Amino acid sequence: MSDAGHGGGDGKLPFLHSIEHFVEQTNEGAGVYIPGWGLMWAFAILIFGFFAIAPIQTMLNFEFLFFLAPVWLTFLIVRWAIFSFVKWRRTDWSAEHKWVLLEIRIPHDNIRTPAAMEAFFHSLHIPAGQGTWYKRHVFGRTRDWWSFEVCSAEGKIRFYVWTRERIRRATESFLYAQYPNIEIIEAEDYSRLINPSHGNWSMFACEYTFTKPSPYPIKTYVQYGLDRNDLKEGHFVDPFANVIELLGALGKDEHYWFQIVCRATRHDTQQGKPDIKTQAKQLIDKLRAQSIEYGHGGHAQFPIASPGMLMQMEAIERNVGKLTYDVGIRSIYFARPDKYVGMMAGMAVQLMKVYNSEMFNGLVPAPLWSEKFNDYPWEDIGGKRQAREMHEVVEFYRRRAYFHPPYKGPWLVMSTEELATIFHIPTRHVQTPGLERIQSTSAKPPTNLPV
Repeated sequence: MSDAGHGGGDGKLPFLHSIEHFVEQTNEGAGVYIPGWGLMWAFAILIFGFFAIAPIQTMLNFEFLFFLAPVWLTFLIVRWAIFSFVKWRRTDWSAEHKWVLLEIRIPHDNIRTPAAMEAFFHSLHIPAGQGTWYKRHVFGRTRDWWSFEVCSAEGKIRFYVWTRERIRRATESFLYAQYPNIEIIEAEDYSRLINPSHGNWSMFACEYTFTKPSPYPIKTYVQYGLDRNDLKEGHFVDPFANVIELLGALGKDEHYWFQIVCRATRHDTQQGKPDIKTQAKQLIDKLRAQSIEYGHGGHAQFPIASPGMLMQMEAIERNVGKLTYDVGIRSIYFARPDKYVGMMAGMAVQLMKVYNSEMFNGLVPAPLWSEKFNDYPWEDIGGKRQAREMHEVVEFYRRRAYFHPPYKGPWLVMSTEELATIFHIPTRHVQTPGLERIQSTSAKPPTNLPV
């Protein structure tokens, strides 16, 4: 059979290369966003178009659809009832537990590197809490989750952790173990003092996703050399300082909320995807298959990986060899209309760029919230859809919602090293004026931590 019979000179189907390239880019990037209303309009247009061509056949199709209604309608109702029941039980179970927001007050002389925060996340890794499928779906039990937050109110920066009351003792104890000079106090929820989605505010909100599959690590504190305790003054480069400095640059009537919602990973709940270790094996096998083959004197050939491929394989294996968390990252910037700085929205988009690596992984905004309305003026004529979604994202921020209804976001899987890189207690080398600190103290952590 000739090549033409296959649809192209290279023996492949027409446009196959373009399709493969599109799918590959989609898998490695943030995916393709198709709004629900767009699909509905496309479906309606197809129905009307088919009706115009074959009206009798269209009516027969609808008659057949109504004839089978007892089958498909029963399935839809039962499915809706099951999901509603599980959602109700989870909501009811969560409502029985008290939540608390703790402020972390930072000392002037903190010298602990992000390695201390990694040890904290390692200790806090508690994947239990759900039990069997019966306890999860009938009793509504969920794993414990936390929200680590940085709030900038007109340039004044504070650190918080949001947790269930029943694991407050463990959270505080593990923090004091790594940072004995900090001070932890119960705080009022700052996110409920202002509602940026109502009133005279301009607002931008986004969430972040990976540029590559989860096994690829971001640029962590180890690559910045912060895993060493013998660093001299002037050699201390903390990527988290970029985030803090930006938040400290806000002026009057400007606010920035930064939130990292996380829970210990269970490898059986990865949104229908293979767990991170399985993905890592697949990626390493793929990299090995791409290795260059060499042979000498007619002998059997053998694959030799390039230095870059070797670095990628080593980084993947090192990353998945650590404990992992499900992580959702969210940013909200808002200000009075006359104080709103449009460039800050662009900076929010680039906020996580300091952790990006072309060879490994990176963090970019997902096509959600404000990012859905930034391309064309006809995406939201009148601004009603965006106003509704801004109200929703503020409510999800307040609830620290990411893994369960009312909101299940596109969470990431990150190692303890990656998580400690994007959130840790700043050292004394971070000199941002708006970063509020307490006087150093030699007092020991309290011995009567709450139960």
